[in-house]
This record gives sequence, C-alpha cells and structure tokens, in this order.
Amino acid sequence: MTQNYDIVKICDGLAHPIRLKIYEVLLEKKEIKATKLFEIIKDEFEISSRQSLFNHLTVMERAGIIELYKKKKDYYVKLKC
Repeated sequence: MTQNYDIVKICDGLAHPIRLKIYEVLLEKKEIKATKLFEIIKDEFEISSRQSLFNHLTVMERAGIIELYKKKKDYYVKLKC
C-alpha cells in the first residue's frame, strides 16, 4: 500500500504544466538557482510572482521529486529522483 501512496504523491507532484516544466528543466540542469528557474518559466506560464513558483516547488518537494535548499542567501532547486 505504501508503494501505491508514493506513486500517487509523485503523480500529484507532476500534475500541473508548471511542475512538468520545472521537472524538464531539472532533468537537463540537475540543479538550478530558484531565481534562474523563475526567469525560465515566468513568461511561458505568465506568472508574476516568485511565490507562485515556490508554491509549485513545495508540492514537488513534498512528493519527493525535488530538494529545495538555501545556500547563503539564495535558494536552489535540485532534482531528487
């Protein structure tokens, strides 16, 4: 049962076009500064706030897809699985 729950979490973590784009970027780059990631996706998805990006990153982090961490004053996003 636990394995099915993990699959559901991963599917939920990718169940939005913005999160799929984040995943695609991370497949290529493996790790990226959050501000750079915002620059990549903001125009394509017409998002105007970094908070919107962080909401999606939080869903992906809870699903175990990414790791979000702070280095000095910058946040970084790293592909986990």
